[in-house]
Amino acid sequence: MSSEMNQAPQLTVVPLASGDGKVVRGKDGWLFLDNDTNRIMAQQTGEVRFSDSDLEAWRVLLEERSSWLAERDVRYVLLVPPMTHSIYPEKLPEGVTVVEDRPVVQLLRHLEASRSDVPVVYPVTELRAAKDRAVYAKTDTHWTEFGAFIAYRRLLDELTRWFDLPTLEEDDLRLVEASFSGDLGFKLDPPEESLQVWVDVRRPQARLVADSRVRTNGRRIEYRREGAPHTCLVVGDSFSTRMLPYLAESFGRLVFAHIPTLDHGLVERERPDVVVNVINERFMMRVPDDRGAPTLEELAEQKRVAGDMFPPRRNSGNRVDSPM
Repeated sequence: MSSEMNQAPQLTVVPLASGDGKVVRGKDGWLFLDNDTNRIMAQQTGEVRFSDSDLEAWRVLLEERSSWLAERDVRYVLLVPPMTHSIYPEKLPEGVTVVEDRPVVQLLRHLEASRSDVPVVYPVTELRAAKDRAVYAKTDTHWTEFGAFIAYRRLLDELTRWFDLPTLEEDDLRLVEASFSGDLGFKLDPPEESLQVWVDVRRPQARLVADSRVRTNGRRIEYRREGAPHTCLVVGDSFSTRMLPYLAESFGRLVFAHIPTLDHGLVERERPDVVVNVINERFMMRVPDDRGAPTLEELAEQKRVAGDMFPPRRNSGNRVDSPM
């Protein structure tokens, strides 16, 4: 891909010495990801942008996925979880300014201008509105379980256009606050912790029936709920896992596949009514290629051979282990 670079001078943010070079300190105890291969900070400041060809490549991919699924009577929606930088821009290091026309917004505008009918959910407005309720943690790149609930409600607004689905309300939840290091705080020596919000569904109807427990790519998780219609296949990245217990309450069967591409064979086996494709904002700079990509099972087998697995489950219930 040929993402454009503007001519503005690059802003240098010095990473913390005790980390891996990818952690920078913002204001009021906030840590942010930087210097990653996707150049998330440069995306946020407008230094890295999509070219016209990048935008068109995304449009073609999304419409090809949507069309292939529609031929099988399967709905398709893309969910783009925002990065912490987009929700708490005022906490970024001094001198870092988030621009409105960053890559994900470029794509949304391009799809609208092209009159594409692929639904894309980017819940930045809803998460910003709830930002005082710890929708993200200061020491983690991911949303908290409560932040995932806010995104779930926005996603359900889209899905209920097509399906009559049971929908969780905030009163259905039990929220617990605890200190936790997160994937950024864990990188430091000594590790740093911050407030994390954990959520349990008070009276869960869904049950976890399968979890391959391989780490990241290749993982498969399945929930079932008696008496609820429809099957949902969630295809995506690590932002998906904290949303799964909520989606499981809205579908009779929910399957999650941690994979960056659309595995056609997986869709044929699972026979979903809808595919929710989850791609975090920072990963949008690379257009996936579904042709010839490894299948979910091939990715899982690579992890099993390498021993890259979660240890035996420490507790029961419907919450699944999230990657650090």
